[in-house]
Amino acid sequence: MKKLLLILCFCLTSFLLNAQVFLADVIDPMGANPALQQGGTFNVDVGSPFVVDWAEGFLFYGNKKEPYKIRYNALTDQIHILKEGKEIVLAQGQVERFHILYQEKEYKFKFLTNLPEISYGYAQIIYEKDVKVYYRHHRKPRKINDTDSYAASLKTEALDKDDSFILILPNAKTFFTKGKRKEVLQIFADKRKELESFIKKEKIDTEKLNGLMQVVLKYEELIKP
Repeated sequence: MKKLLLILCFCLTSFLLNAQVFLADVIDPMGANPALQQGGTFNVDVGSPFVVDWAEGFLFYGNKKEPYKIRYNALTDQIHILKEGKEIVLAQGQVERFHILYQEKEYKFKFLTNLPEISYGYAQIIYEKDVKVYYRHHRKPRKINDTDSYAASLKTEALDKDDSFILILPNAKTFFTKGKRKEVLQIFADKRKELESFIKKEKIDTEKLNGLMQVVLKYEELIKP
């Protein structure tokens, strides 16, 4: 029986390695983003601009690392810290990197520049090799439609979740994407044919983070000399 279990464990490990499964994780304490688990729209009702409300964390100034209570405002793209009992809002880009500790995990954020559409902003680091993958947490004010039955009772501070992936290719071209298959294939246009076959064969949902990472890893494999 033990021998059989060892064989099964070995086979499972080999399968996972060969399939290049990437168990990436995005900080999402409310579990509000279905695109991370089951696909679907990124726009989800949220009532707070903060990704996590007051957690232990670190700010990085060059090689200097300072511990603080932190919360990240995804509406204004600013870091809030508690210092000597007072809440301080840091200017955008004042800190190059920060980490949030949440449920025994450490989530890393980085200030990116030269981004299309927004020029700069903070994004969660997912993967940084040949292709770089980041996750942008973003909130935007809800646009009230007069035809909406709930418009009259909708609070002005109601927000929409408008997250997206950021992909930076080896040639430094940068893309924002929701992970839709068509978008992903356009981004990796130089290997479109091979990746399209790979996605269909493996039945990959590119709107899920782990599905997108399978495509990224396959792309890196295809461009190796």
